[in-house]
Parts: sequence; C-alpha cells; structure tokens
Amino acid sequence: MAVPQGWSESSGKYKNSPYYLKGNQNTPFQLQTDPNTGNFTVSDGNGNPIYTIEADGGITISNATAFNKFFEGEDGGDANFKNLNKSIKTDTLDIAGDLGQNIQQNLKDQEEYKSLSNTEVNDQNENNNQSNTPTNLDGTIKGKAGKGDTAASASGTGLVYPLSRRSDQDYIMFTSVDRCNNEFEKCSLPIQGGIADNNAVDWAGGKLNPLQAAGAELATNVIEGNSTEKAVKEAREAAKTDNEGIKNFIAGAAAAAVVGVDQDELLSRFKGAVVNPNLQLLFKGPTLRPFSFTFTLSPRSVAEATVVRKIIRFFKFNMAIQKSAGQLFLAEPRTFKLRYVNGDYPDSDHAGLNRIKRCALQACNVEYTPAGTYSRFNDQAGTMTQYKIGLQFQEIDPIYSEDYTNSESIGF
Repeated sequence: MAVPQGWSESSGKYKNSPYYLKGNQNTPFQLQTDPNTGNFTVSDGNGNPIYTIEADGGITISNATAFNKFFEGEDGGDANFKNLNKSIKTDTLDIAGDLGQNIQQNLKDQEEYKSLSNTEVNDQNENNNQSNTPTNLDGTIKGKAGKGDTAASASGTGLVYPLSRRSDQDYIMFTSVDRCNNEFEKCSLPIQGGIADNNAVDWAGGKLNPLQAAGAELATNVIEGNSTEKAVKEAREAAKTDNEGIKNFIAGAAAAAVVGVDQDELLSRFKGAVVNPNLQLLFKGPTLRPFSFTFTLSPRSVAEATVVRKIIRFFKFNMAIQKSAGQLFLAEPRTFKLRYVNGDYPDSDHAGLNRIKRCALQACNVEYTPAGTYSRFNDQAGTMTQYKIGLQFQEIDPIYSEDYTNSESIGF
C-alpha cells in the first residue's frame, strides 16, 4: 500500500503542503499527520496551526479567527471541516497500513477512527437526533434546598467531560454535598498537569524570659493549690546569683515604661545586652490546605456543548450562597468532595495521588475567550468554542495523623 498522493514523510510525520481546500489556490493550507498516534494538525499557508485533532477525540483550536472563517458556519464551513477531517483520517489510515497492520489497527480502535462517518466533531449545525435547543434550567435558588441539575445527580454518573472518555482513563470527581454530607450532584473532568499539595503545620517562635517563667510557675502553683514555697526559694537563689542583672532588668523596665520604648532596645543601647528571651519554636496549631485547578473545555459536538455549559453551571450553582425560606438568614453554600479516580480501579481511592478532604469552593473564574478572540458556535445557545475554568478550593478540616489509615497509599 503506497503513501497517498501529496503526502511526504518528515521525521516520522507526514506532511501535505500546499493543500488547497476545494481546489481554491488562493488559500493554501498545510496538513500534518502522525500515523503512529493518529493526531493531525491543519495549518495556514505559513505553517501557523489552525486546529489540531487528537485520535482520542480531543480538539485544540489554535486560531479561532481562521477556524471560524474556513471551517464553521452555514455557508459550507462546517462541510469543509467534516470533509477535510475525513480525507486526512482516510490518508492517515492508509499511511499507517503501509507502516504495519498493527499500527493501522491501533488507529482503528481510536475514537476518531472507529468510523470515518463520525463527522460530528465541532459540527454544531447538524440536524440529527440531538436537539440544539438549550436546556431550560432554573437558575434560582429557592429556599435552603435549592435546585440543581438532574443530569448531574449524585445517584448516577453525573456530568462527564469529554463524552468520549475511555473507561480506563483517570479523572477527578467533584461531588457537591451539604453540611450533613448529603450528596447532590457530580461532575468528572480529566486530571490536569501540575497536580500538587502542600501539607503544613503552624509553628512559630515563642519567647519567655526568666522572670516571666518564674512568675508563670508561681501563678500556676497558686491556681492549682500547690505549695509556692519551693518556687519562691528558687527565685530568691536566682536573685542572689545575678543580683546586678535583676537590678538592670527592673531599671530598664521602669525606664522603658517612662519613655515609651522597648525595654530590650534600651538595654542593648546602654548596657550592650538584652533579656534572655529563651526563644523556642513552638507548635501553634494546624493549617488548612488550598487546592487550585484549571480546566480548558472545548466542545466538539452538540451534546458536549450542552454538557460544558452544565459543568460551568454546576460549579457556580453549588458555590452560591443560599437564602432561607423567609430570607431572614443566609445559609452556607454547598461544599465539595474531591476524589482522584484510577480508571482501572474506580471503586477505590487513587493510591498514587493524594487524597483531599471536603472542600469549600472559594472562587470560580471562567474565561469565555481564553484564546483572546470572541468565537462561538452557531447553535441556539451560542456556545463558545472554548472555555477556561479556574477553581480555588480550601479544605474545611485539617489533616491529622489518624487520617493515614492505608499504609499502601500516599494518603492526604
């Protein structure tokens, strides 16, 4: 099986340049495909990427302006997109077959190559069995319970992005809960890069000079009803051994009170010394861990566009403050359970990643034009071609040693 006409090999990848869409030689394109992975890129005549499609169903739009001009719209752009993708995938399969039947078969098992009639990707205008009408969701919180989205119900799998997610793919699951830990809605998204946690304990320096220590011991004995004779005797003995120091301390304290400056500053300035602070690092208490996540969502079908809008609403709705029925009080927002899921063992915690306790969503930042250009599909909802969501969580409870129960996992 020969390499299809127009394609040439370069460093393991194959290029087709110039490529003219519908024979229009005024608008050249450059095509590049990798037969080993099935990923391919469409670029303009200067080699600037317009969009990239991955074999597992992912798409990245690098130039929204050019994409909208050539591959989107009722004037035939959507047909250009489907036909060009079909042609590239057909040629990629032919090239893969020339490299080996096992390589070609691997591609055929990928989402984009399972059927060359699968042209739904980014086709927001196709009149199939899916409705382009946006779901009419009630965005008003009515009373303490509120209303969410039945498609994201915690009793099922909830909202899933991407829709083509493999059954063995790892993901992160978000579940909204109330203060009684009742689950309401779920949403699962691909695990992104930059995963990290920061476990910290609050330690800080503490000071206690000798006279303060003696006074504290004496006060403790008095409060607890113990004999103060020993403490007083030890204080007298200490005064005898450092009588001059005691005098300087008392004189410095009196002078500092009169002039309104720090006692140690006066002692250091005039005596060249300071009171021994007995500085020591002391445990102050626990801290609460913050977690930040960023997701870029690029709808590739009518159904996926609906899911993406619902996912954004899922986070905004569940973090919203709730009003009581009489609107006299404000109830706390729902909180979230976060869990990394190992696709091979979905029923147990991901032993290779950290666990996270229940969190409050403190901020949800949504970018509607992350590529810097306003670009939307022609569906009735006007779904944007890409969204970028930034989520800032913080754990509600601190981490304790008793939380580490499984010796085989990383734990919290």
